[in-house]
Amino acid sequence: MKRLSAVVTAILMSCLLSPSAEAADQTLSAAERSELLGLLEQSRQQFEELTALSTGESWSRAPAEGKWSVGEVAEHLVLTEAGILAMAQGALEGEMDPEWETISATTVQGIVAMLGDRTQKFQAPEPFQPQGEMSRSEVLEKFGMLRARTLDYVRTTDAPVKGYTAEGPAGKLTVHQWLGLIGAHNLRHNAQIAEAQAMLADGGGTQ
Repeated sequence: MKRLSAVVTAILMSCLLSPSAEAADQTLSAAERSELLGLLEQSRQQFEELTALSTGESWSRAPAEGKWSVGEVAEHLVLTEAGILAMAQGALEGEMDPEWETISATTVQGIVAMLGDRTQKFQAPEPFQPQGEMSRSEVLEKFGMLRARTLDYVRTTDAPVKGYTAEGPAGKLTVHQWLGLIGAHNLRHNAQIAEAQAMLADGGGTQ
């Protein structure tokens, strides 16, 4: 009887001291963390290389009527990353989404592919639309600070980021997916920056 009691006690203690399997499944695996970090680093490096080519008028000049300048695209990226990171972290303060496993079926690479298709047009929400109120140096400084913050969060978080969701312009996504969307969104607009630079080089542009 004493031996049986000891076994039961050990099982109960194990349940109390160990995270549940469900909670463990909701945290980032090593591969998922590496994927996010790689995407965020890649998109940052590409952005920095592209924006280094645009100074003076080529930063603020729109390549055509109705198109954003390089500076406006960069400002949009700053506003969007700040908004998404705040929204994602705030979602973790709410309730776990019982449908998180279904929502998680869309992979980060799936999000990258979806946003990489620039034939699909999206309207940026008003808070994320550039206002032209920041200088080039301010935009680039804020981008660097925000990306460093996002990278640090991804490197260190042990939160159940797959179990919590937030509703946004892209629909309902898990926090994990939103973190991936930051990098995917960055890559999409890097392509837009490259396109604007090519158009300006070919003689396009409006004041």
